[in-house]
Amino acid sequence: MSPESQPDRPGRPLLRRLLGRFSATELGGLAKDTGFVGIWQAAIISAGLAQIALLTHAFGLSGYGRFAVIVAFVELVGGFFNLRVGYASTTFGARWLVRDPRTAAGVFQYSFVIDLATTALAVPLLAVLALTAGPHVAGDGSTDLIILYAFALIGPVLSRMSFVILRLLDRFALIATYQWALELGRVVLIFLAIELFHSLLAVIVAILVARLIAGVINITVAARVFRRAHDLPLTRPQLHCLERSERRSMLRMMFHTFLISYSHVVRAQLPTVLLGALAGPTQTGIYRIGIAGAAAVGKVIAPASNALLPRLSRMWAAGRLSELRTMIFRASLISGAAMGVAFLAIVIFQNPILRFLGGGPEGEAAGTVLIIGAATQALYGLVFWHSTLLFASDNTGPMSVVNVVAAIVHILSLLVLVPSFGATGAAWALLASQGLINVSLTTLALRAMRSATAEAAAAADGPTAAPAAAG
Repeated sequence: MSPESQPDRPGRPLLRRLLGRFSATELGGLAKDTGFVGIWQAAIISAGLAQIALLTHAFGLSGYGRFAVIVAFVELVGGFFNLRVGYASTTFGARWLVRDPRTAAGVFQYSFVIDLATTALAVPLLAVLALTAGPHVAGDGSTDLIILYAFALIGPVLSRMSFVILRLLDRFALIATYQWALELGRVVLIFLAIELFHSLLAVIVAILVARLIAGVINITVAARVFRRAHDLPLTRPQLHCLERSERRSMLRMMFHTFLISYSHVVRAQLPTVLLGALAGPTQTGIYRIGIAGAAAVGKVIAPASNALLPRLSRMWAAGRLSELRTMIFRASLISGAAMGVAFLAIVIFQNPILRFLGGGPEGEAAGTVLIIGAATQALYGLVFWHSTLLFASDNTGPMSVVNVVAAIVHILSLLVLVPSFGATGAAWALLASQGLINVSLTTLALRAMRSATAEAAAAADGPTAAPAAAG
């Protein structure tokens, strides 16, 4: 029996009837998916914070700052080769899963091949840069660490496509179930590396092993779920089902998402690299700890953001614009309240958070960075849906321009503020660029909705207007 027909049964409790009605709506479905993604994201957040705490307690702020510079350097260079194929595979996969699962499999395979090939190009380049620029960026003895961490980029290639498939097949509960075990395993490996060897080299090996294990498990689970859902093995080549025009459209979107995603990488990692070069490892550690604590505000809305793209892609493809607009409005009200509560919690508990992340009282030096970073995350959370809507509506071109401009503004702000204000200046630069992105992308998203609504109305009026004109 459908949820719509259940609520009015006399014997059902009122709360259960209300929940049945709510779960039958798109907002209710999004809330359920968000809950499961929240469990999954909580595992990632908890493991990430535990990793920072372990490193700062073992190696101090300076040692953690050095590790952060190595990671940022690899992510900055590796991100140049990461086309963020997940957005294109989600958008195009959602269109084909119902109509032709074989073509959907071709979408996933095409995206995976591109992601793996571009990542493979990044590893040798990172090895060369580690030999030439590594000691200048991360200090003496960092060459081997950078090269080793470069290989840690391979594991996430397997995981990225797996999550796309599982999310499109509404297996959010499954992801939430086993991701806790994978993240716990990562923390245990890092803990053992510190206890047994007490070196950054051992820590990076532990991260590399954890990522590879997670990637193999994720791709295995996704392949089995897809086969059960469509009686089609993902290992069987289906690229021939994907027409050349569709491949070109995917490549165009991937190019746009590359510009968007790399601007995000620049904004996330370049401050760390510049702080390491201009202000030293301690200021780098202060910035990374403050931003890590502030990220908790953004993580409150991250589950909804992750759950939103598959649902919006399906609704946009089906032309259900009125439902889409209503869902976004209500989700914005909820996210606004959540951001306010999360920001207030960060302000109240900032000292305990920073002492935990910073390895002791010295972590409190990141207080200003924490507050500025939390404000940045809260502003994003108020309109978290803008990028998702633009991806679903295939408006990635204007979005890429906005993100590139914001990255340039961010870089210029860093060059001006970091030499004088260190970690605090880097935090202010992040806030300025995020504010520019929020205003611009929200305007573009609202314009896209209005345009699509007008086109749908014109199409609906067309058949009725034609006979009148003929008469």
